[in-house]
Amino acid sequence: MFINVLLALMIIVSFLIAIPLHEFSHALMASWLGDKTPRAEGRQSLSLRTHIDPVGTLMCVLLAFQPMLGVGFGWGKPVKPDPWKLRTGPNAGVLLVAWAGPIFSLLVGLAAASIVRFLPASIFLTQSIAVRLPQFLFVFASVNICIAIFNLIPIYPLDGYTILYTLLPSRQALQFAKSATYGPLLILDDTRAGANHISLLTQ
Repeated sequence: MFINVLLALMIIVSFLIAIPLHEFSHALMASWLGDKTPRAEGRQSLSLRTHIDPVGTLMCVLLAFQPMLGVGFGWGKPVKPDPWKLRTGPNAGVLLVAWAGPIFSLLVGLAAASIVRFLPASIFLTQSIAVRLPQFLFVFASVNICIAIFNLIPIYPLDGYTILYTLLPSRQALQFAKSATYGPLLILDDTRAGANHISLLTQ
């Protein structure tokens, strides 16, 4: 099976840039709402080391090198605000913090795609290394949009988990919280099964 190594490397680099931006937006929203906990924990920064999650990054690398697939799914270390310090109230505040990541990633992706749209056509025809710039910007845009959508899945540690947990009544939320222990394994297993299914369809 053919593996596009250059595309895979672009996906991984894009992911390593996109994840700090995604997690930074969570921390910034918490700070705007009055909770300085993420800032005190060093999360309100663009440092990769602060935001990287080993399992989420591993999944991105594996999918990036998946034959005939090449996508930038993954996640970073969750930002955990103190709900009782958020001036909008615990539920509304946590929801706003959780939504900040996907929305910001989507905006970054759309901005990068817009830059590609307005680049001169001649750059796409050149045989020089300059042609890699629009290619990378396109991959970067795609990875950010993928991260935004992927993070809405309601499985821990993705943002969708926090969003659904906050919206559920207390009793159902407590039951739902039990799934958090197995969240990363569920994501890896489901993603592996999906990737294998796509590989079979493309053979």
